[in-house]
Amino acid sequence: MITKILVVDDEQPNRDMVGDYLLDENPDFEVLIASDGQEALEIMEKEKTIDLVLTDWNMPVMDGIQLVKAIKANPAFKQIPVLMQTANTTPAELKIAFDAGVMDYIKKPIEPVEMLARVKAALAFHYEKRKSDRLLLKIFPEEVAEELKERNDATPRYFKSASILFADVNGFSKTARRLKDSPHTLVKMLDRCFEILDDIALRRGIERIKTIGDCYMAVAGVPTETHTHALDLVLAGLEMQAAIEQATDETREVDQWRLRMGIHTGDLVAGVIGRMKFAYDVWGDSVNLASRLETTGMVGRVHISAETYQAVKEFFVCEQRAEWIEAKNIGLVQSYFVERLKPEFCADEAGLIPNAVFCETKRKSDEWLIAGGFILLCVPIPVGTLLCRRPRPFPG
Repeated sequence: MITKILVVDDEQPNRDMVGDYLLDENPDFEVLIASDGQEALEIMEKEKTIDLVLTDWNMPVMDGIQLVKAIKANPAFKQIPVLMQTANTTPAELKIAFDAGVMDYIKKPIEPVEMLARVKAALAFHYEKRKSDRLLLKIFPEEVAEELKERNDATPRYFKSASILFADVNGFSKTARRLKDSPHTLVKMLDRCFEILDDIALRRGIERIKTIGDCYMAVAGVPTETHTHALDLVLAGLEMQAAIEQATDETREVDQWRLRMGIHTGDLVAGVIGRMKFAYDVWGDSVNLASRLETTGMVGRVHISAETYQAVKEFFVCEQRAEWIEAKNIGLVQSYFVERLKPEFCADEAGLIPNAVFCETKRKSDEWLIAGGFILLCVPIPVGTLLCRRPRPFPG
């Protein structure tokens, strides 16, 4: 793996010496050179993937302290470790450097063994932190992860309008009984199922909250608020149904898995709970109603509340359910089944892919005009192509 190290010094002999030390130590080091802080920032903007910065303190145009402050003020660069090469090593001077964001310092004149040891330590710390950050992003939405990294805490938020999805894997219990002596195969199959759902959710801008056994829970409009969350989630729901059906039909050895799904649109509270094990979750009557819609739904269909129906009825063919359902603390509620996109709004026979007319109609509606709100929905897709990749069959 190539490691890019940017060496910043206004004196060429110093740059050459440090570069030679680094290349002699590890041939996988790629050394980039800058003569001042301004040139260093230009290189960083161009390269994008700098792993470590070694900078001198006293330089023309932009000195080392100014460079460090600029790096730490840029969200794209602030995680890059910076080592200061300097003869300014009084306690007061080092305080200035550390306050600016320097990770460590290398005293001039440079001693090769010490320099290389500090470089290795800084890179090791950087790589471990990168792993931790990636793990954090697998658990939390990006903005929540950033908040946790900055403050070790995340502020709970109230969302006036969001959409919640619950999807239960019908047929899993039968498979679990059949494969009780093959737990590895069973878990691998369920993992593949959730991988398909995650793939669709990711490309639709939907946040997977958690899985509970064989139940999948996701939310749209949280933590990034949009005015298209109901449309996003209903489109994703239709695609999830089709993708799981296709994946299971192509695997002869596997029981026929289908999704029973419920979607509701309403207000909720979102936040992080736990001390030893953190979890990002959502709460409220809207969440409970979405769960109820799932349990009272029909296998293979997208079951939505009246509130979600009002948000999507212009674009989808829906069937009103004859019987009302009972929801705890709410009472009787009306619900609908979503069949497909209306013919005038779809680019495929199945009614899963929105067309240009769909996008243009949304653009003309003031209620949908928020920055980035419909970008995911308005990407042209070739007719006959599912928005998700062709799902791999479940492992047999």
